Amino acid sequence: MNTVLKLFILVVFGQYCASERATRWCVTNEEEEIKCNFMKLQMKTALENDQTLSDQLPEDFQCIRRYDQ
Repeated sequence: MNTVLKLFILVVFGQYCASERATRWCVTNEEEEIKCNFMKLQMKTALENDQTLSDQLPEDFQCIRRYDQ
């Protein structure tokens, strides 16, 4: 795949992640993905236990993995 096409794909995917910030968190490596999924689990547990948090996640929140390399 040539460099221009790779760059185009990254820009399009980056725009997708940036425009959907409310329901998606873009991660670039396994460590960030683990943190994202842990945060998602903590929020879900708090909601199930009827705890109100200042930073509520939408129900359809997703951790999206970006492959820039």
